[in-house]
Amino acid sequence: MSNHTNLTEIHAELGYVAADYVQICLYSLFAIIGLPVNISTLIYMLKRYRHAKSFLLLLHINLNISDILVLGLYVPGLIGWLVTFEWRGGNAMCKFMRFVDAFVFACSSNIMVCIALYRLSALRYPLWVNAVGHSRVPRMLVVAWMTAIVTMLPQVYVWSEVHFPEITQCITIWTEKLNSGEVLSETERRNMALYSIQNTVLIFYIPLIVLVACYVMILKDIYKTLNTEQECSSAMYFSEVSSSKTAAAKKEQPANSVVTISTRPIRGQEKFRRAKVRSLKITLLLILTYVVTWLPYNLLTWWMVFNFDSYVVNLDSNYILNSLVVLNSVINPFIYGRCQGVRLLFKCREKFRKKKKLTTTKKTCKLLQNN
Repeated sequence: MSNHTNLTEIHAELGYVAADYVQICLYSLFAIIGLPVNISTLIYMLKRYRHAKSFLLLLHINLNISDILVLGLYVPGLIGWLVTFEWRGGNAMCKFMRFVDAFVFACSSNIMVCIALYRLSALRYPLWVNAVGHSRVPRMLVVAWMTAIVTMLPQVYVWSEVHFPEITQCITIWTEKLNSGEVLSETERRNMALYSIQNTVLIFYIPLIVLVACYVMILKDIYKTLNTEQECSSAMYFSEVSSSKTAAAKKEQPANSVVTISTRPIRGQEKFRRAKVRSLKITLLLILTYVVTWLPYNLLTWWMVFNFDSYVVNLDSNYILNSLVVLNSVINPFIYGRCQGVRLLFKCREKFRKKKKLTTTKKTCKLLQNN
């Protein structure tokens, strides 16, 4: 009881209680909404992938997994810390969880880059992508996950469990000195700034540059080819939308059908145009969501670098900007899953209701028969 009182006094002294409650509600809402939608979207995409092994679908599955990791690992850990305002997991768990926190966001950014590179390759070299994509796309994903692991390893050194007189925290080596009343030297401030800039550049700015470059080239190519009629459009459509082994199972059209032969190129062209428009919409929505939700949080790093004292004073009021990054993982499945995960949830709910109703009816019939 005295420990709870001390924590309350610390909260009150820092003026941090209201912000804590808002963040707990906000992140809890993200987890309650985002986790079921992401998991149901993953189930839906895995079912689709069994029937049509699309490269783009495989990339979206990996992005979906990274979103689940954000909502399933990062958010619960953050809520737990906000509830207790204390670290109780030990030094090893402190280092591991801070590594995981950075790792899941790095994975999400890296997979976004993979999607951009694949879209550009599929648009410019459709036959090449279809021929070697079965080996290149999985390798690209392995590189994305491994790069996230390697680049986030410094977290293990920077974070540690620190025991203060009244509380235990999982904090950085620089925060430990500041909370102990020490003044950071110029070298320590520079190292802290370099650490923050490194994380921001690796997780956000480098992926953003690649995304913008790829999508500018994609838009440029689509603008050039959108109103042109090329015979190779059916091959481009095949590589972007299908990229699967199910193409061999197509039903053969009658060879003597004049209407089928004459309309096949038109139908193929129309399908390809619709696929390009749909692909363009998904692409633009993904990158727009990524920039809008990630940019405000990453701008805080430059505030810390150029005016550290002002940054520390206003740190607790910036939680809204921090939460936007997590919101990205909630929005993503609605974009690349096209709300199919939500529909699957409702279908499961309806099946459960029907099953429950049927069970109740059977029990009632048995009771009437016994009577």
